[in-house]
Amino acid sequence: PSFMYEGALIVNKNYARGFCRGPMLLSVFRALFTGTRTSRSKAPGPLPGKAGVAKMNKMNLVTPRHIAYAAVMTRFALNSQPLWSAHDGKYDMREFFKAIVNFFARKEDWASETLDWWNEIVFGKKPKKSNEIEDDEDDEDMD
Repeated sequence: PSFMYEGALIVNKNYARGFCRGPMLLSVFRALFTGTRTSRSKAPGPLPGKAGVAKMNKMNLVTPRHIAYAAVMTRFALNSQPLWSAHDGKYDMREFFKAIVNFFARKEDWASETLDWWNEIVFGKKPKKSNEIEDDEDDEDMD
């Protein structure tokens, strides 16, 4: 979906460069994890105010699964379903989630650069430890 991409980064049809950097995806991610007040912020890092889910859960590192979760929530918000379902016609949210996580696992250099970008934007600093790239597991919590 187009919300997954930052179009300005796509050069010579290299779509991977802008993948998982879309402004809408970032906005939804921040609303989910760092609070709605941060969702439209241009400044990197957290903002003062009520603690978001990330702070309450001591989350200080963005992982591929966090990004995939935000992508699924964004896709759901944009579809016409009145209630949550893992299926939207022929579109399968589980497969969408798995595809994103597996893309990170297959593209290590891209994944490292992308996760560094996310961690700088969301938490205001590059992570001190290496990013953990997770392979997909069965995701029963998607129902």
